[in-house]
Parts: sequence; C-alpha cells; structure tokens
Amino acid sequence: MIPWPPVADALALSVVLLSLAVYRLAPRAARAGTHLVTIGVAYEIALAFAIGIINQWEPQAVAGRLSWVCVLILIFPSIVPGPPRRILIGSLIAASMDPVGLAIARARDWICRRFPCWCGPTCRTTSAPPWRCCPAR
Repeated sequence: MIPWPPVADALALSVVLLSLAVYRLAPRAARAGTHLVTIGVAYEIALAFAIGIINQWEPQAVAGRLSWVCVLILIFPSIVPGPPRRILIGSLIAASMDPVGLAIARARDWICRRFPCWCGPTCRTTSAPPWRCCPAR
C-alpha cells in the first residue's frame, strides 16, 4: 500500500476549493461563450499537479503502477470536449505533472539533507514554524 503523505490533505482541500470555484465559474463562462474550455484545461492541469505531488511526495518504485494522472488525461476529453489542439496541449502539460512532482520531492529531499531540523517529525505533524523544530544548540 502506498502511503498517504501529510501534504495530501492540504492538496485535497485545495482541490475541493478549486472544484467549487470552477463549479461557480463554469455556468457564467458557458453563457458568455468564452473561456469555458480554457477554464476546463486549467482545471485539468491543476488536478494533475495535485496528483503528481501526492504521487511523488514519497517516491516509491512499484511495478505495474499506473499514475492517476494517466486516468485523468484519458477521461478528461470526454467530460470537457474542446478544440483538439487546446486539449492536446493541456494533456501534455498535465502529463508532465508527475515529473514536476518528482522534481519537487527531490528539491524537498535536498532541503532536508541540508537543513535536517526543518524536516523533523515535529514539523510533519504540527504547524510549528521551522525554527521551533531545530534542536537547541
């Protein structure tokens, strides 16, 4: 079983809030006839970013594992049809979100190796500022 990282809760909440915002914006954009597909593609990319971060926060090599970003890319065009070029560009950007998540995980690892007090267990379980997690010298 792949672990659910602590950052996933914050990302899940932000995706729910983003979904509510899109829900409120979509009818107005549809009536005006402008930017509805752009809003949809931006929403796809934001969802893929959140999935990429959650997938790669603690990277694990699991044989035969399909990223949920792939599922999003396959299903999205049937839910939000649009001009093929715009959908293709949005799908290509969304497909790059797993590598972006991995890059963020590697950057996080780099920070944790150089400043271990910022990545201690206390920081992961509380919202204390980083300086409170550093051991007293």
